[in-house]
Amino acid sequence: MNTRDTGIRYALIAVIAVTLVATSGCGWFRSKKDPYKNAAENRPLEVPPDLDRPRVDAAMQIPAVRSRAASDTAAAGASISAAPQALISDGQFVLADTLDSAWRRVGLALERMDGVTVGTRSQALGTTEVAYKGQTFLVRLRAQDESTEISAVATDGRSLAGGPAAELLALLKTRLG
Repeated sequence: MNTRDTGIRYALIAVIAVTLVATSGCGWFRSKKDPYKNAAENRPLEVPPDLDRPRVDAAMQIPAVRSRAASDTAAAGASISAAPQALISDGQFVLADTLDSAWRRVGLALERMDGVTVGTRSQALGTTEVAYKGQTFLVRLRAQDESTEISAVATDGRSLAGGPAAELLALLKTRLG
């Protein structure tokens, strides 16, 4: 063998060795630390010192509420003959009950009435969609001091004072009374 062939052979072996090292994933040159663990996105949340306590000003105070036992006792002592609601005008009446209790009572009464189809309900808005005698409308509840106003409203927002809506409100008033 001649020296020129051995030189080429050694050069070829060197090129193969360098290629193997280059394609091995460079594991020898890689840092063993995990750089993603030190990323800014992974640091714990720092809450500013003035935001770690709740506000204590008067606007954030929760008002005192009567106990449920006291309100139940008062309701039990009320005369059955006394009407708990009074008619305001056509298309609405007032129920002498809190909004939460009236919401529950009106919902149950509507579900148990024949011919009434109850649709979507939104307690946050105080509305229940109902279909009665071919008319679809909303039964709306609004708080008034210690009572709740119940009215019928068309889907476009206008007040309904006659027709099936007034009939349903009259039935609802007698059922809740």
